[in-house]
Amino acid sequence: MAGAGPLTRIDAVFYRMKFAHEAADILAPARSAEGRSHYGTQRALYLSASAKGTVIASRRYFAPGDEPAQLWSVAGVRVGVSICEDAWNPKGPILDQADSGAELIVNLNASPYAEGKLVRREQMMATRAADASCALIYTNQVGGQDELVFDGG
Repeated sequence: MAGAGPLTRIDAVFYRMKFAHEAADILAPARSAEGRSHYGTQRALYLSASAKGTVIASRRYFAPGDEPAQLWSVAGVRVGVSICEDAWNPKGPILDQADSGAELIVNLNASPYAEGKLVRREQMMATRAADASCALIYTNQVGGQDELVFDGG
């Protein structure tokens, strides 16, 4: 499992979309006076393409990660992190993480509001949880950015 030792909690998981990758940085509680320790990074393996009626096109700006999906031990629970489109792909990293022993998978998103999308998200995540036979937590950005509205999740 990734990281430098057992975690008892995760201080923060930062979802970032900058540089060359869409990625999540996992930060552990402070181990020194300098602040939190960087525990690991999970890059998005699947990126969205520009599709009719959508405004997000990750492939235009980012390269997909090429590392295998990782697991982190948090208070003795094996946790996987997936990013946005990773959850929409039925053969994506969620299944790989579950096959590797994940007990919980956290999916991070910045998916803008669209009418009827909440129901599609719920159905998709229920399907992924059933396929993976483990618990999933879906998170989505909240607020506005230019003309986009993010409705949480």
